[in-house]
Amino acid sequence: MEGVMTIPYDPDRYLVLRIDGPMPTGLSKLQSMDSLRPEVVEAIRASPPRLTLEATTLSDKQRAEVLRDPRQEAAPPIPMALIAPVDCTAARIERALRAAKEAGASWGIGAVRAANYTISAARPKERDVPVAILDTGINKNHSAFVGIKTWHTQNFIAPGQGDTVNTNVTDVKGHGTHCASTIFGRDVDGVRIGVAPGVTTAIVAKVLDDNGRGSNEAISNALQWARLKDARIISMSIGFDFPAIVERLKEASWSERGAVSKALQSYRDNVRYFDKLVDFLSFEGRLLIAAAGNDSQRGVVGVPDQLIDVSMPAATENVISVGALSRIDTEFSVAPFSNINPMLSAPGVDIVGANVSGGLIAMSGTSMACPHVAGLAALWWDKQLVQNGQTSADDVKASLRALAENVGLRVTDQGRGLPVAPAP
Repeated sequence: MEGVMTIPYDPDRYLVLRIDGPMPTGLSKLQSMDSLRPEVVEAIRASPPRLTLEATTLSDKQRAEVLRDPRQEAAPPIPMALIAPVDCTAARIERALRAAKEAGASWGIGAVRAANYTISAARPKERDVPVAILDTGINKNHSAFVGIKTWHTQNFIAPGQGDTVNTNVTDVKGHGTHCASTIFGRDVDGVRIGVAPGVTTAIVAKVLDDNGRGSNEAISNALQWARLKDARIISMSIGFDFPAIVERLKEASWSERGAVSKALQSYRDNVRYFDKLVDFLSFEGRLLIAAAGNDSQRGVVGVPDQLIDVSMPAATENVISVGALSRIDTEFSVAPFSNINPMLSAPGVDIVGANVSGGLIAMSGTSMACPHVAGLAALWWDKQLVQNGQTSADDVKASLRALAENVGLRVTDQGRGLPVAPAP
């Protein structure tokens, strides 16, 4: 079945990442190529570093040899999963839709002041800000996306055979369509839903199947593809599926204790793998933004709050992790499900966006908060290009962090706070 992914356990199969070329060693986690001395940048651009990803079979000895090389990293295939929206009742969805129609916008648009700044559809091509989204796919025919001039799409769940590329990114789940509409969707039925509706180049990778499941192999290949399509901003709402890693091992006849221990090793290997991959993408000047996760629980009567830290890969240092906020009248609060210690927080409760079957729907989750920040990043990228003639991922990240507003919550809940759009 094309829409569903399975990852059988193979103890000798690994994903191997290799970086060749002049990428400086000992590079600071917050430094990218754009922040190096001009003569160093010129030398690197003359002979840029190369990223190679390969799925292969390794013996224990071969794996050890790979890991001895500082240019390389190896990790076993693991399941990954959608950071799924929190369940909402039909009545709650209807209230959110009614409020958005009355206001003329989803409430998150006003909260991040998206109306402050508009990306001109008439801008020259060199001012284009290609945005990538790695998710369940997209309904390209939804009216929210009529302004997209250039589509790049690829399916990494059913990638095609040989040289054939599967560009079908049909979204059955509806999650990717909703998230994309928050980043760059046009108005639907008189309701503004997109933070950066002036974006005209969309890069969409289907990395999650119709049940919201994927793999580290699909996601790392999609990140490689997105960089080759020159994505400047990459948005994803995906997490390591640790319970599925354990279950897969138990199905391969591992004991409970052994499966948990082996799963922890696989998790650790993948943390290092994604650290290296994300560091390389950041070094190239790409901005990665990810949902913090919906694993926490707050405010349940008689039950202590269960506060869970940001999930991987959002917890990778060079990723902007995003927690979710709710709002009643003008007062913000952290969403009860939002994981702690995000870098930033954004609207993530009762967010109105594109319904995969047409029209609008409301969803809640850090997955809804993440695309608000991706859209803001596109606005800041354009603003700095107009104002300075150039910009970088470092500059955009710095603006998002420095100008984020304190909404009166604990730092562990809101991070730096709520980022906002640039002034006109």
